This record gives sequence, structure tokens and C-alpha cells, in this order.
Amino acid sequence: MGAEVSARDAIVRSCAELSYFEISSEDVKMIREVSGKVLARRGEIVGSILDALFRDAEAAELLRGCGLDRETMRVRLERWMDLVFLGGYDVEHCIKLSKAGLLYAKAGVPLTFILTRIFPICTQEVLKHFSSDDPHIVPILKSVIWHMMVIVLGYEFVRQRAFEKVLGVRDEVYERLKAIALRELAKELGWRLE
Repeated sequence: MGAEVSARDAIVRSCAELSYFEISSEDVKMIREVSGKVLARRGEIVGSILDALFRDAEAAELLRGCGLDRETMRVRLERWMDLVFLGGYDVEHCIKLSKAGLLYAKAGVPLTFILTRIFPICTQEVLKHFSSDDPHIVPILKSVIWHMMVIVLGYEFVRQRAFEKVLGVRDEVYERLKAIALRELAKELGWRLE
């Protein structure tokens, strides 16, 4: 078995894996061009996101059950908007965002909730402030996807660490167990995963 990788090194390595999904310097420039416009309306945008999340009884119950009231979520969403529009899209940005993802994981927010509720609502509310033909939309969408991928990597890191630390299952063993589970699931669903 190899030496244990530090948490920071693992996160940095995960961030480096995102290099194939490049946020170019031109993308960052375009995001910066609209940062003032968007961040000037941050309170309104975050308020709309919170209204949508807490208007949904199931979402509100889940968030409150995880200890995330409106004020806590407001602070987290404002920080996320700052990262989207002012972040450097480098390793340090990725590490800051990973910390945000780990805080959601620690609170017990399911990753599916992040992917199916929080990110779509955030994206929708930010994009409402742009016309459909605005050239800034593509870089903003790329940014949102990048942020979502970093959050997913954070959850994956937590999952791998939990298996390793709690169950003593290393990555190689976990991958074999996952392959077995996937074959069984495919068989149960009558699917061929080839």
C-alpha cells in the first residue's frame, strides 16, 4: 500500500484533474467584465435563491435539518458568488471552493440536492440578469459547471476518505466493490453496461 496522501495534496490533485475543463483567461476576463453589475445585485440574487429554496417545503426541511437556516445559506451563497465573479480560477480558488463543498458535506447535505436544487436555482437566478444573446453567458455557465465539478470532487474526496479511514478500504478495493455493485445494479435493471 502506498503512503497516505495529505488532504491538501489530494484536493490539489483533484483540482488539477479539472484542467481539461479550462476556464480560459478570456473567460475570466469576460466574467470580470460583468462582476460589478452582478455583485451590485448580489443581495437581490441571493434573496431570490433563498426564496426559491425555502419556498420548497422539502428543500427547506432538508436545509434546516442540516443546520442551514436562511442566514447561514445567505452567507454561503454570497461567498459562492464572490468566488464565481472574483475568483482566480486557480488552485487556491479550487481549494477555497473545496472547503465550501466540504462544509455542505459535513452538514449532511446530499450531493444530489446540491446538483439538482442549489446549482440549478443559483444558475437560473444569476442568468436572469442577462439577455439570451449576451456573450457573457457562456463563460458564466462554464464557471458554474467548474464550480459544480469542484464540489463533486470534494464530496468524492470525503467518500474516499470515509471508506479508507472508517472501513479501512483503500481506493483499489473500493473500485472493485463499486464495479461489482454496478454489475449487480445493471443486472437488476436489465441493462447492459458495455
